[in-house]
Amino acid sequence: MRSLLLTSFALLTTVTTFALPAVGRELAFRQPLPRAEEVATPPGQLSELWEKPLAEIRLEIIPSTRNVPPDRSAELFPPDQPAPAMDSRGWVHRDFYWVAPNLAHQPIYFQNVPLERYGQSMCPLLEPAISGAHFFLTVPTIPYQMRLNRPYEMVYTLGQYTPGSPAPCLRQRLPWETDAAVFETAVALGLIFALP
Repeated sequence: MRSLLLTSFALLTTVTTFALPAVGRELAFRQPLPRAEEVATPPGQLSELWEKPLAEIRLEIIPSTRNVPPDRSAELFPPDQPAPAMDSRGWVHRDFYWVAPNLAHQPIYFQNVPLERYGQSMCPLLEPAISGAHFFLTVPTIPYQMRLNRPYEMVYTLGQYTPGSPAPCLRQRLPWETDAAVFETAVALGLIFALP
């Protein structure tokens, strides 16, 4: 078995060595590198590298003084002339500081802040029912909320978490205000006595 493998490998090597160039696949084999004498290079460039031993070739990034193009900037900027000062260019110094946007709106009494601003939901499948219950349970508290935030008072969104930043789990609750509770009670009693 081993002799069969060696014979087939030798046959395959012989066929690829002689048959591929005849078929026209010379590019499949790596061509040997040309010798230094065969390479036509301008004097002073690559011929010096071919002649030097590898230990003498330095890997430095310092520019050499030979084969340097002429300095055209010397005509425009003579070395004896001082560089122009930055003040003479006429640039105006401007500072920019971030300012909070002065956007305001009137009170939104039916807003569900955790859901509408931050996408926090108790149960996504029951969210339509929860939002409907939130709306109908907010209707009786409208006088209380109108006392907290007057209808034409400007409300600013500063103090909310910025969009894209992680916000903790929020619960929306009305703050306790005694005068708002008295106003809510007065409106409720007035509606009870006003309706027959």
